[in-house]
Formats: sequence, C-alpha cells, structure tokens
Amino acid sequence: VYLYSKFWLQFYTVAKYGLEKLGVGADKLFEKEEAELAIKHAERCRYVAQRLFYEVKYEESS
Repeated sequence: VYLYSKFWLQFYTVAKYGLEKLGVGADKLFEKEEAELAIKHAERCRYVAQRLFYEVKYEESS
C-alpha cells in the first residue's frame, strides 16, 4: 500500500491539472490503461484498509 501511494503521488498533480506550462491537459497525457491501473491499485488499497479496520475492530471487541 505504501509503494502504491508513493507511485501515484508522482502523478497526482499532473493527472488533475495536466502540464499547464506546456498547455497539455491531463486527458492528453493519460489513457485508458493508466486509468485502469489506478483503479486496480485503489481497489487493492481499499481492500487492505478494510481488512485492517475489521482486524483492529475484532481485536478491540475480544
């Protein structure tokens, strides 16, 4: 999860705003494959966070 966040942090501003200095929008920089990879990584992070949440919750109630 940590590596996913470090990886996508590099692209966050560019994905949101594009390259303003060059006048290139984000829609011209990223394609479907990048979006699908981002979704896959986000789903994995959500899964790990959810497992951790329920594991901690279970330990607290025991």
